[in-house]
Amino acid sequence: MSSYGDPNAGWPGDAGDGRPAGSGNAGRGRAQVNSDGYGYQYDDDPARRGGQPSPSGRREEWPDNGPGYGRAAGSASVGSASVPGAAGSASVPGSAGRASVGRAGVPGSSGRASVPGAPVSPAGRASVRARGYEEGPGGGDGRGPGGPRGPRDRGGDGGSGGRPKRQVSADKAKKAKRTKILIASFAAFLIVFGVGAIGGTYYFDSVAELTPDNFKSAQTTMIMAGDNKTQLAQLGSENRIMVPILTVPEKTRLAMIAGEDKDFFEHHGISYSGIMRAAWKTLTTDETQGGSTITQQYIKIATDQAQISYARKLREAVLARKLEDKYDKNTIMGFYLNTIDFGRGAVGVEKAAQAYFGKSAKDLTFSQAAVLGSVIRDPYDDGGKLSIYDPEAHPDTAKGRWGYVLDNMKEKGWITAEERASAQFPEVIKYSTVTTSAEWGIKTAEGTNVGKATGNVVNYVYEELKEQGIEPKELRTGGYKVYTTIDPTAQKELEEASRPDIKGSELYGRKIVTDPKKKQDLESAGVVIDHTSGAVIAYYGGLDGTAIDLAGVNTQGGALVGGHPPGSSMKIYTLAAALDAGASLQSRWKAMPFTTDDKIKVGNAGAANTSCKDYCTLEYSFMKSYNVPFYWVARQIGPGKVVKMASQAGVRYMWNNDNIESLSAKGVQTDTSRTPFDRQVGFGQYGITVLDHATGVATLANGGVYNKPYFVTKVEKKDPVTGKYEIVKGVGHKADPKPVIKRQVANDVTYAMQKVFTDHGWSMSGREVAAKTGTWEGATVDKNGKAVPSDKNAHAWVVGFTKQFSVAIWTGNAAGAYPVIDPKTKSTITSGSTPYRIWSEFIKDFNDSKNFKKEKLADASHIGDDEVGFANGVSPSPTQPTLPGQGGDCIPLVTCPTQTTDPGNGGGNQSKSPTPTPTTSRSPRN
Repeated sequence: MSSYGDPNAGWPGDAGDGRPAGSGNAGRGRAQVNSDGYGYQYDDDPARRGGQPSPSGRREEWPDNGPGYGRAAGSASVGSASVPGAAGSASVPGSAGRASVGRAGVPGSSGRASVPGAPVSPAGRASVRARGYEEGPGGGDGRGPGGPRGPRDRGGDGGSGGRPKRQVSADKAKKAKRTKILIASFAAFLIVFGVGAIGGTYYFDSVAELTPDNFKSAQTTMIMAGDNKTQLAQLGSENRIMVPILTVPEKTRLAMIAGEDKDFFEHHGISYSGIMRAAWKTLTTDETQGGSTITQQYIKIATDQAQISYARKLREAVLARKLEDKYDKNTIMGFYLNTIDFGRGAVGVEKAAQAYFGKSAKDLTFSQAAVLGSVIRDPYDDGGKLSIYDPEAHPDTAKGRWGYVLDNMKEKGWITAEERASAQFPEVIKYSTVTTSAEWGIKTAEGTNVGKATGNVVNYVYEELKEQGIEPKELRTGGYKVYTTIDPTAQKELEEASRPDIKGSELYGRKIVTDPKKKQDLESAGVVIDHTSGAVIAYYGGLDGTAIDLAGVNTQGGALVGGHPPGSSMKIYTLAAALDAGASLQSRWKAMPFTTDDKIKVGNAGAANTSCKDYCTLEYSFMKSYNVPFYWVARQIGPGKVVKMASQAGVRYMWNNDNIESLSAKGVQTDTSRTPFDRQVGFGQYGITVLDHATGVATLANGGVYNKPYFVTKVEKKDPVTGKYEIVKGVGHKADPKPVIKRQVANDVTYAMQKVFTDHGWSMSGREVAAKTGTWEGATVDKNGKAVPSDKNAHAWVVGFTKQFSVAIWTGNAAGAYPVIDPKTKSTITSGSTPYRIWSEFIKDFNDSKNFKKEKLADASHIGDDEVGFANGVSPSPTQPTLPGQGGDCIPLVTCPTQTTDPGNGGGNQSKSPTPTPTTSRSPRN
């Protein structure tokens, strides 16, 4: 951390060196008094500077003289004044305040730090007089002809708005004036007549490193949505975008310097007339006049010099001369306008144009630019917010300063008298709509500027670009424009359905229980993927993108954590593995609860009526979400085949009971191995992430072709010469589709998932939808602190797809395994409650927004063998059952034959019997 804003940082040296030991440049607006008695002030509030402590970059006064005469380089705000003294504590004669480490009483009323000649401030506030800049008619202080005074007026004759000066004793005033005359005269003499001597004997600085590209190249990076116009987030250490200055119209450029340095084109970096005028003002009045040119102001920013001292003023003068020897006027103007602070969190003219007028600098009128030229003088008020010259907050003072800027332009011939007369004071956009931070879009809190995107999307952007050679640090400073896959409509609709802080969302009104024995935090996470490409079009992993990502993988204590037990939704991979191994949807499997050889009880969720006993087809078992048949599948073909199928589909990570196993990095287990994942993998015991599950579903939706999920489509970087964004070659998405599952297998799983959707009684206005549900039970804690399995759920899922996109939604306890309650049903969550409402609401709204066609999903391929040898179903009768109405009571899809004899063909032709559409409706637990 730099000393700016660090309360523990201080000047080097010991007590008695004229600067308090450990006094430091502490905090926002904290006033300091240096060894010469010259007050100055930092403006290091991160909120003002976009989170990046640095000198304010504003013009400061010509240094005053005399003990306690404070002058502010930043805006005055709550703070304490430090003065020279021993051991870090100091006092000033006549002070009624306490002397303490890093804090001093300054002459003034009891209990408050103040500065003679400055307005009295509330208790505890250090009030420091502000800067004056160029001389202006009427007040002689640059505030305009008889117009409103500035925020911290010196009591001159500039019109209304001034603040009263404090009365000082005659003896003190005379002494101060004598000291002021000597110091100001000596300083003026040195600068006017001693530049050459100083430059030749002491200041050997080179200006080669003082261009913005070298000394402070940080520019914000914009994260854009997939529509190429919506900005999701912004990354950076400083809220700035540099522009080639000649792309900004000439009158616009001139308007922004007219109030600061109207003689810019007539001096050589140093305004001798300005210096002498400032010195004379200091000698003859109680007013303080600025004498810095914009070249000197730029040098102050470039050299990172915040303190006010004559030594620094001399150095600035020398470097200003050197800079003007090396660069032309327009180049120097560009340096200045790209680095100066304009208030509203904006650094540089491009961000300023956006912050005040919502447009690019190249599109500003000179009348609008004159507003920006006004706020440069004092970008922030005492509270660190809007400038005293910001038209929204202070229209009167803003208009007065704006008029002064235009008058200077007319005087210099930069605009005509007719243009001046016809100029209209422009409106600015509301501050509440302005992005004021250099870095935003990370958290997603409602009602703030950072609620436009999830920070988790930014995390994936970092990850993808790092793999392609752009490090996160470079991304935060390089001024890139990153285009993502996120569809702003999809993102908005997913968040509106999922976020518990939005009224009307499916989680709104949920309660968080912090009882250690009943800790529960009902949250949701969702991912939407275009399965034809792998593009992630919406991603929600929780309210705070800087916290745990509920939809992805996280690192804690060096270990990868994340994932939620998918329950029966995992059966899409188990079914695919069975079909791939040779079974068919009509193969028969045991479905009755039993206890395994190693004493594990395997049953079906809830009070499932397993009417087909131990002779259930795989299709019916999948539709009714029976667990037992899918345990048997994993046991018969080997859990490794289920794990391998999930991995091929896109499940990269799975957590067992002890630790994480990365399926892609570590490979998958052998078919017969029971570690790290045992046979319970068949019905979803082991946690996976929402992103991985959405990817696996997308692979099945895409006919078995895997597309790696991605967030970045392309990256651009601004050309420093033309100002245009150019494509960064070799960076961005490269399509690499891979067939990983047989199309016939994927088609049959799709067919079975459609059966699930209709069996629940769900519909989507005639649109074909495939779905699978899943829940996993939680655990409570007994009086001894021991976990006790519960029959209520801690996790619930719905995954599925339409023809255009795939969606995975998880809803569950983000705080642990304790069961959670649905806020609307007031009972335990099920797949048919909270997650289905989110899932179906999103699908309906997104389809309506995009007006997608109602396209048909894949037809079943009917792959596999009905009588495959490893299927373990047992017929309930040694004789073949008959159809209903023929003296039998067999169950369609279960115990009824799947083949019938065609009497018209003499029994020679056999075909699959049609599957009846279920008419019952249920909200399954699985």
